[in-house]
Amino acid sequence: MSAIGERLKSLRINRKLSQKELGDLTGTSQQTIQRIEAGIILKPRDTVRIAKALGVSPYFLELGHEEAKTEIEQLIEPLKLSEQTKSIITKLAKLDNTKKIAELAAISAFINKIA
Repeated sequence: MSAIGERLKSLRINRKLSQKELGDLTGTSQQTIQRIEAGIILKPRDTVRIAKALGVSPYFLELGHEEAKTEIEQLIEPLKLSEQTKSIITKLAKLDNTKKIAELAAISAFINKIA
């Protein structure tokens, strides 16, 4: 397995995605993800799409030198939020859209009730 393949597999597992799910997110096949993880192939266009789907930069995916942060983590980092609030936002961002909408509606209703 190549270093890129190891990073890809680690990031994919960390985000609780199967090879098929990552393939669907990136417009590639499960077999392509499997071959990249095994170090058999990697096309530059795959690097960009996969990095975006995993919320890291292509630079990190290829070289592993920068911290792997999701887009949402990069956006909320400069805000003065508690770690608990950052954690909640990050978890919400990782939900699929249906669950995200339901959870945000519940949170909004709760806040309106106590405000």
